[in-house]
Amino acid sequence: MVSAYTVNDTTTLHNDKLSNYDKRQRPQSQTNLMLEFGLMHITELDWHDEQLQWNASDYGNMTDSMFMLSQIWIPPLVLSNAADEFKIIGDNSDFASSPVSSWMFLEHMIDLGSSTSTVNLDIYKEHGEWDIIGTSLSGYKLPAVEFTLELKRKYSYYLLNMLLPVIILATMAPFVFILPVESGEKIGFALTILLSLSVVMTIVSDNIPPTSTHICVLSMILSKF
Repeated sequence: MVSAYTVNDTTTLHNDKLSNYDKRQRPQSQTNLMLEFGLMHITELDWHDEQLQWNASDYGNMTDSMFMLSQIWIPPLVLSNAADEFKIIGDNSDFASSPVSSWMFLEHMIDLGSSTSTVNLDIYKEHGEWDIIGTSLSGYKLPAVEFTLELKRKYSYYLLNMLLPVIILATMAPFVFILPVESGEKIGFALTILLSLSVVMTIVSDNIPPTSTHICVLSMILSKF
């Protein structure tokens, strides 16, 4: 017959374990932290705290219990950047990487690692502009873990709304030389093409990132008209 623990057992356990517990102190001389990343949040964070161990037989065979985070020591983790660090690896593929670190402690105090080699995408919803084609987790300088997303841009929007109008206008521009002078439409036709390219250039400028590291090829082409 297995006896079940009661509310009094839980209360006694919490009182016993928290009476001399100092949440300002790390559990061990070197605390091992294992993280599991999801795209929206950290899905799992594990560490061992010897101060919260107990004999199950002393508390109605209770083998686990929930403590408030405000009552115990928790690792202070920081997202070092807001995933705004992109590295272009091709015409339409990028790496987005961001390290998660514990900046308050040195390596001999906290050993920060990952329990998985990829990012959990279970609750990820499809994005209209990017496809995630790969993820990875790796070690990082100082106590930190770096997670990386390999992204591929969906080009349909840019093809239909930016590239296709430019191709059509560029194809129509030479027709100004075919129009007869007597028609009186040469200047009007050329101005229409020029104004149309100006509008497309405005749309392109509004949809490309403001960076000087990598210049949009379409912007360079339009600037030559």
